[in-house]
Amino acid sequence: MTAHAVNLQPVIGWPRQVRRGEEYLVTVECRVLQEPGAWPYEAEEVALTCVLDGGPDFVVESVDDNTVIVHRFGGSYSPTRFVIKATPSSDPGEHPLTLTMMTQGGAATRSDELHVTVLDDASPPPPKKPVEIPSAPPRPVRGRLPVAEDRRPLFFLSYARSRFRAGDPDRWVQKFFDDLCADLGQMTDAPNPGFMDRQIAPGSDWPRQIRDALSSCRVFVPLLSPAYFTSEYCGKEWTAFQERAQAETAGPSRLSAMVPALWTPMGIADIPPPARTVQFIPSSFPPAYAAEGLYGIMKLGRYREQYKETVFRLASAIKEQAAQADLPPGRIPALSSVRSLFTDEQQRSRLPLVLLTLVAPSLDRLPPGRDARYYGASAFEWAPYRERSVGTISQQAAIASETNCVVESFGRVLPNPADAPRILIVDPWALRDPILRERLRQLDETPLVTLAPLNSSDQQTMDEISDLSHELRETLPRSCALTGSTVGMPSLEAFRLALNSAVHEALSRYLTTADVPSVPPDARRRYRLPNPD
Repeated sequence: MTAHAVNLQPVIGWPRQVRRGEEYLVTVECRVLQEPGAWPYEAEEVALTCVLDGGPDFVVESVDDNTVIVHRFGGSYSPTRFVIKATPSSDPGEHPLTLTMMTQGGAATRSDELHVTVLDDASPPPPKKPVEIPSAPPRPVRGRLPVAEDRRPLFFLSYARSRFRAGDPDRWVQKFFDDLCADLGQMTDAPNPGFMDRQIAPGSDWPRQIRDALSSCRVFVPLLSPAYFTSEYCGKEWTAFQERAQAETAGPSRLSAMVPALWTPMGIADIPPPARTVQFIPSSFPPAYAAEGLYGIMKLGRYREQYKETVFRLASAIKEQAAQADLPPGRIPALSSVRSLFTDEQQRSRLPLVLLTLVAPSLDRLPPGRDARYYGASAFEWAPYRERSVGTISQQAAIASETNCVVESFGRVLPNPADAPRILIVDPWALRDPILRERLRQLDETPLVTLAPLNSSDQQTMDEISDLSHELRETLPRSCALTGSTVGMPSLEAFRLALNSAVHEALSRYLTTADVPSVPPDARRRYRLPNPD
């Protein structure tokens, strides 16, 4: 397949008039004029080489490497640039520049002539700013994909297909999807309100179109049911979107671009721990929605009006979250390489619960002068990486860990390492409290694997990092020396890596030194991430 199969429109900025001996800028970008599903390449990007020929009348120099990277979702990331200068020997009048675009293999995809008038020395000076015809779209923010806004679905519907295959078992899901799109179509001017996999034409590249929609949708709508949380593919879709949102979102919650819909009645004990941080039954919804789920209020005629209200409120929530999160397009890996968040949970449940003990001050116990924006009413609201991720450390820990974890705060009674595998997550600023520091000295007599975040974007922490690190190691010397302990994770990414290493070490230490009782599944369900509210 050659690049001729892609319908490209160059967006070229060049000067229409030049004076001999002066330099002018030429820029070249590209738009893709076809639907993303018609992209002919295996890779999501194609590199095109731009050659600008000035002939005998212009000297041409490249500013960049002559390459335009074109993404399937609509265009190039940034322009390639050239500087042109009319030679002293060029005659006044119109002369051509020839722009040729080629594949990396050297095959020409198109050639365009750019007409430039060389002025005589007595003419008024031309404008130095090049004219762009047609006008180029706004430059994308670095790291974001250049997606045409009107092509992006407002929401992606993630659902588990029914295993009972008589007739059309998913027709009720289709009806809900259609009703939701109809309401969103009335609320917004979006020509593409939603995406579900039943829209994919037979014979199409199904995995690629799923990935395209996940990478460009504004809101993720999981249709929650018992089957959803046992579906490996649904878990992969949730994980892929969550990682995209985590990388991009700058709103009040990194999961704010997710609006769950309850397909069948489910209690909190039926929801896997990684999904419990998402509010899935807002108080403003009709009571029948929580009692029967969408499927129930669709099937039972007496709930017809409550079904309409529920769909309307879900549409309103999607519209609101799409605007608040303002989630840009992002990169989604092939789902075959993504770890399912929920099927892994079944394997994780065989291991003992790991207790994550937070040691952090609340707003009313901050050290004098400490920046308050990283703290809240309790240790659960401590957010040491607030500039890089908007989640609290308790949310991040519950999500990032590869095993079942329960988050608790450092209470009046010193934790006993023999009770359960345990990790201490310490804010070094907390050690400025002399009473708390003394209690931690006592705890260090039976050391625990310890993590101490030190955010490199927190300038106040960076100014005090030597003293904070010294105070921590002086207070918890044995804990800090344990294998698995890490002091000074500068970023959320570093914290996640350190947490999983610490969890494995804490489990290993516990399993080799303690008699592990059998925990019945129902008992496990009682553990959940504490609600900061």
